[in-house]
Amino acid sequence: MAYATGEPFLGMPTHGRPVIYLDWEDTPAVFYRRIRRLGGWPEILVKRGLLYYWPAKGIPLTQQVDAIRTKVIKDNIGLIILDSIAVGCDGPAEDS
Repeated sequence: MAYATGEPFLGMPTHGRPVIYLDWEDTPAVFYRRIRRLGGWPEILVKRGLLYYWPAKGIPLTQQVDAIRTKVIKDNIGLIILDSIAVGCDGPAEDS
């Protein structure tokens, strides 16, 4: 949230650019609930084009990288967060 809004994080400056959250396990509802528990308002960030949720649905990252790259360029994404990336590996995580 701090990175997206340009607010300092742990006393350090941030860039104030959109963030995309790639999630291989949960749903948008779970993600939004977690952000609200941290004191944020994800719906506001989504409306302002500062937060994007990418439901990776267990599909390996290698099969989504082109679509993700297009989204990053189109929306000037400054930070990519990978949640449960081990699930997004194309094979055993230690071999990817």
